[in-house]
Amino acid sequence: MEIALIIMIPLGLWMISLYWLARWTKFGTFFLINLIILIGYLTWLTQSKHDFLGTDPYGLGQLFLIVSVILGHIIAGFIFAFFKRRQINSGQIQ
Repeated sequence: MEIALIIMIPLGLWMISLYWLARWTKFGTFFLINLIILIGYLTWLTQSKHDFLGTDPYGLGQLFLIVSVILGHIIAGFIFAFFKRRQINSGQIQ
């Protein structure tokens, strides 16, 4: 049950963010830039050796780091979408 929540909550936040930003005129550019940033994160985290993790024989530290970065990215996008939606609905921005 907990594993399902760990997967569903970030997925739900991401879907809500996409819904909130769907009417924004620069949504396509925003989505593309975020996708490139996310791919860059994941490439760097999976391809490089991280000394700050210390000894990580099973890769659990790296896995936790990847999940944390993705979750942080989703939460930051959700917060951005919340405030951008307020601007769009108030008519301050197109």
